[in-house]
Amino acid sequence: MKQPLFALRSTTDYNQFNFIEHNRDIDPKNLKTIEKSILEHGLKTPLMVTSDGYITDGQHRFISLRKNNLPIWYVINNYSTADDVEIMNNDRRDWVTKDRLHNQAVKGSLSCKKILELTDDWKDDFPFMTVVDAYNSTLNSSSSLIKNKKYDIDIDLGDAVLDNCIQMSDVIERAKQTKFVRALKRIMITNENFDVDHLIKNSYKRKLNVYNREGDIVKEIVEVYNYRKRNNLIKE
Repeated sequence: MKQPLFALRSTTDYNQFNFIEHNRDIDPKNLKTIEKSILEHGLKTPLMVTSDGYITDGQHRFISLRKNNLPIWYVINNYSTADDVEIMNNDRRDWVTKDRLHNQAVKGSLSCKKILELTDDWKDDFPFMTVVDAYNSTLNSSSSLIKNKKYDIDIDLGDAVLDNCIQMSDVIERAKQTKFVRALKRIMITNENFDVDHLIKNSYKRKLNVYNREGDIVKEIVEVYNYRKRNNLIKE
């Protein structure tokens, strides 16, 4: 018999839960706020866990409840995995950023208005935040810039970055992923002599690996680009 998608349960056996290693770090300030709310108003939202007890949503709530010896109300998603936490966190971050961009666009920010249009134009090829990062006129965090109302777009740069990634996707399967897009953008800003056609040609000669860390991808691009090249080398 097929299991239901969700099952709501409650327990005081805290040992049956596990933390996901790659989840976000515990924020002490957020933890204190959540604990205060739970003690004053009770738990308003149950935890989300996988069938084997890994918390995909609600680790701050869990710590607060355990500290105060309160029962854990949780929802088991019988078909989710530990990897789903990254998707959930990305979705949340996208919605927060979209709201901020929309609010600033309404208040007259031309950059915020334009980037919302551009994310819609590119939505079939790239995730929302990938487009936002590509058109960011600096290498600073897009989320922080938007939060502090300092986000500004560079249309020529963003167009070039995303167009180059589209071309690279014929050679590299993960060329449209956010970390690769940011890494390639860094290379392009740092090296005025960068030639995407040369990188594509060398990627056929030597495999370009897309690692999990952006810094490692930058190094990999430089190594592949400079492979058997004597002049006009690029740097990190």
